[in-house]
Amino acid sequence: MVGDAGLGKSRLVAEIVRTLRAAGHRVAFGEAQAFGRNTSYLIWREPLMSVSGDTFISDLTLADFEIFDYVLAMDRENREILASLCPAGYEERLSLFLDYAPDLGIEEVPDPYWGGEQGFEQVFDMLEAASLGLLEEIRSRL
Repeated sequence: MVGDAGLGKSRLVAEIVRTLRAAGHRVAFGEAQAFGRNTSYLIWREPLMSVSGDTFISDLTLADFEIFDYVLAMDRENREILASLCPAGYEERLSLFLDYAPDLGIEEVPDPYWGGEQGFEQVFDMLEAASLGLLEEIRSRL
């Protein structure tokens, strides 16, 4: 999430973490890093690297497509940027995060700031649904 201080970004993240931990999930989180002039929303990169013991690398590398089974984008524009960087043979690892919540009927995570407090709640619900769908997908592959 990107926005001025005081708009509720930390609160939204704290609520996501609290809800997932209360449901018995282990949670690791980190910051999405800016990529070029766009925000890449590589939201799983830092958490997965922290869980695996690797140090955080600030720039996306081609090796990331080899290391991670899932490379997720929050919107189509950033998915296109990631697709342009993706080495041949790894395209199936790239998707939109909300692909894991097809019942929502939308493809992109909207900016929560446009909806006031209700916007944050709606985005939280979307991210929670996509997270659960992603976990279900991962479990099905084990």
